[in-house]
Amino acid sequence: TLQLRAGTAHVIDVTADIVGANAVRLHHLLPSGIIPKRGEDWSRELFVEGRVTDGRVVVRGPLDRFPFDKAEGVIQVDFDVNNAIVKYSRRWPVATALDGRLKLRGRQVEFKIDRGFISGANIAGAEVTVPDLFTRKRFVRISGTAHGPASSASDIIMASPLKLTKAARIQNVDISGDIEVALDMNLALYRGGPREVLGQALFRGNRIAARQHNIVLENVFGNVSFTRGDWYGEGLTGEFDGSAVGL
Repeated sequence: TLQLRAGTAHVIDVTADIVGANAVRLHHLLPSGIIPKRGEDWSRELFVEGRVTDGRVVVRGPLDRFPFDKAEGVIQVDFDVNNAIVKYSRRWPVATALDGRLKLRGRQVEFKIDRGFISGANIAGAEVTVPDLFTRKRFVRISGTAHGPASSASDIIMASPLKLTKAARIQNVDISGDIEVALDMNLALYRGGPREVLGQALFRGNRIAARQHNIVLENVFGNVSFTRGDWYGEGLTGEFDGSAVGL
């Protein structure tokens, strides 16, 4: 219900239970014009596909005070998302087949992912958080672990802004087998904003071949960390030409 009171601001009082819905249309639940345009665009594009179940939306309070920073009202959104395609950033590859739960409290949006895929890599236990959906300078924070073929890591890098950093050097090597990558990213959703990507790749018996240098390493174990555009190995071991080596 939308209550109109003479001489006062419009007051909204909505409670809706969602048994099943198309995730693509969820942005219609928020009143038009109360989010800065870039925020509206982001919320409209977030879900490319997917179903919503077991949801509830509560919005209550004067519209001119939204999003109720001083407890003038209430905004709460909770729902499960199934088999979704999520476009969390225009510059990064989409996540597919996602199952998880989305929660909105005040200004903060949090999406906890139980399972899904990015460029063929399996992701689990990940979180996507927008601390302030209603500001003009929004950030999205992404943390989680992906496990899959090493080619997936290369695909993610070359389909993202990382291709403009030293990370693009991954194209110079062939890596066999699966790897695990832990990521902690802070990405600005506005033009010219800072982007920080921290992470770690875990090797467990992989084969790494550097084509340009005719170097092949077998049975590689250890971690490679990356931060602010730099990469460095930690405790890496392997075999080169039949001999055990430290890297």
